[in-house]
Formats: sequence, C-alpha cells, structure tokens
Amino acid sequence: MRSQNQSPAPEADIRVLLVEDDPATSARLQSALGSLPGIQVVAACAQRASACEWLDTQEPDVLLCDLGLPDGSGIDVIHHARRLHPRCDCMVITMFGDEARWSASRRR
Repeated sequence: MRSQNQSPAPEADIRVLLVEDDPATSARLQSALGSLPGIQVVAACAQRASACEWLDTQEPDVLLCDLGLPDGSGIDVIHHARRLHPRCDCMVITMFGDEARWSASRRR
C-alpha cells in the first residue's frame, strides 16, 4: 500500500520513431507529439535507409511512417520494424490521395 505523501509512479513514455521526409510536416508532428504527456519522439528519419539503420539498433513502441520516401517505400520500413520488433505498433502517415498509388506502393 502506498503512503499518502508518495506521488504516483510516472507513466512510462511511449517511444515513437517518426519517418517523414517533408521537413515542415516532420517538425509539426514532432511538436504535436512532444507536447503530449507520455509521448517521446526518440528519433526522426527522412529516408528509408536511415530509418532501417536506426531500427537495427533501437526499438520504438510506435513507428509513425510516411509511405512516400525519397529512397524507397515506407512499407519497407514497416516490414523491417515488424520483423525486428514484433511488438512495435506501426501507423501510416501519407499524402497519397488515390487508391492506385497506395496499391502500387504495396507491391514494392
């Protein structure tokens, strides 16, 4: 039982890897996520290769990933994260507005 003058244990941070190549969007997302209690953006990558390299040595709780990256598909980053870190939750952010482009990115 906890005594009354002990503060509650702090909530563990949710560690987020952000993969977004547009600098303005990345900055806005980092700012928004960073303002939320319990959320920590642990890294921001702008390319598929750098995100996969980061994932080789680090484990986020959440991967927030753009699909259209300058050096490949964000789908590759998601597959890499799921293979190395099966407990990592993956979320997609993208500017693709049409089903044809999304379907083409999934085939890569």
